[in-house]
Amino acid sequence: MFSAWPIAVAFIIMLTLVFLVEWSEKRGHRSLETFGFAIMALTGLYCLAAGLHLAIGWQDPFADMPPEKLVEGATSHARGRGAIVLLVISLWPYVLIAASLFFGGLGFLGLWRQIRPIR
Repeated sequence: MFSAWPIAVAFIIMLTLVFLVEWSEKRGHRSLETFGFAIMALTGLYCLAAGLHLAIGWQDPFADMPPEKLVEGATSHARGRGAIVLLVISLWPYVLIAASLFFGGLGFLGLWRQIRPIR
């Protein structure tokens, strides 16, 4: 149901829209800011649905690998920081859910404040 490219594009858009919203807020472009918040909220919902769908059937890709080989691969790549990459890969659905809840919530909160200003 969810393939890798749309998830990756939605995730990158969700992360980069923070900069667009911040830039448009500084410049006073209220309509661009509202558009950014709306897209952030929509991509957050998509990533949340994709993360939940992945988490239901997720199997750790490194479960069959012996621990010695896993440690060797983690320390030999990225100047010793490969363990962080392996951790993110093995916990990807949960990282996706957490990021989508944060950035999607940020988008919904920003939309709410744009539509209904504080009195």
